[in-house]
Amino acid sequence: MFNKKLKFFDIIKSMQEISSITGTSSNKKKKEILSKLFMSAKNDVEYKFLARLLIDDLRVGVSVGVLKEASVNAYFPYVIGIHNVCSKCNYVNLNLKNCLKCNTKIDTKNQYSLASNKFSVIELETPKKETSLKIFDVDYDINIIEFALRRDRDKYVLNSANPRKIYNSFLKSFEKKYNLINSFTTILKELDENLSNILIDEIKIGTPILSMLGTRSQSVEDSFKMTSIPALLDYKYDGLIVQIHNDHGKVWLFSRNLENITKQFPEVVDFIKTNFSDLNFVMDSECCGFDFDKQEFLPFQVLSRRIMTKDVSTVSHINVVVKSFDLLYLNNETLVDLPYEKRRDKMYDIMINRKLKQRLYFDTDKLK
Repeated sequence: MFNKKLKFFDIIKSMQEISSITGTSSNKKKKEILSKLFMSAKNDVEYKFLARLLIDDLRVGVSVGVLKEASVNAYFPYVIGIHNVCSKCNYVNLNLKNCLKCNTKIDTKNQYSLASNKFSVIELETPKKETSLKIFDVDYDINIIEFALRRDRDKYVLNSANPRKIYNSFLKSFEKKYNLINSFTTILKELDENLSNILIDEIKIGTPILSMLGTRSQSVEDSFKMTSIPALLDYKYDGLIVQIHNDHGKVWLFSRNLENITKQFPEVVDFIKTNFSDLNFVMDSECCGFDFDKQEFLPFQVLSRRIMTKDVSTVSHINVVVKSFDLLYLNNETLVDLPYEKRRDKMYDIMINRKLKQRLYFDTDKLK
């Protein structure tokens, strides 16, 4: 079968062609274009990269997880048992069998002695002294982190009976900060100024934060093991996660992938402006397609047309309802550390107990 050499330009052209195909037999036409691309591939490498390009899984860079750990390793205090000192060149390694600098095998049995020769050791399990603090039996304790972050990593090393717990608490504090900012550049600039800035968790309106995703469970009983009891149960709708940022009537809407989708939902923006121009908040919600005549939800496939279109007026007949489920920020205060029940109460005060100039709702009695 005739085929030609696979070129990057052909891939781009094919992608553009696929994205513009609509209507009858569109799936068949798209598959034919993809088939021609794969027939043009000459070897395993071309097949592999073409497939990964199509499913957005190239893996040509460093993952977010690796960057997080690298950042913690670069800024936070060293922990004996997690960081190992090379017996030959004194280089501090993060969980390696051989020294990254001189390739000498790491002597894991004598790390306390090796670390003591290079640093002053701070014990985290002794009574309080000038350079020590009793560790509490919890996964994450703010007092321990605050204490540890005040230590100069060039002079001190931390020692604990549970070094992994200490190190994981560093990772957890960095992860929490990253989830609210989504920018390594911003975080590292703040850490350059003062390492303790890692403990300042503030949402910035207009900057989307990472959504909390669900965890799969095999049964209701297993679910309660994850959440503990009491737990709040809510409906799962076949919609789109929409993060609403409102700054006194200036409104942004973001998808779960942090894309700005404000223009796709003008009626939601108008609703926020009309009712909440006196507030600023960040609210997590689910936007669902809804047929008000039949009183039934629309499939996600119908709603997705609102996202994909460049001209919202062509799909304005697809009505939506917004189901808000979490309030993350209100009147210049970040609420993520509040218990969910209290965040929910504050959300109810805004959405239910407040007198609104305009209401968008559906009739639950008629709902199929």
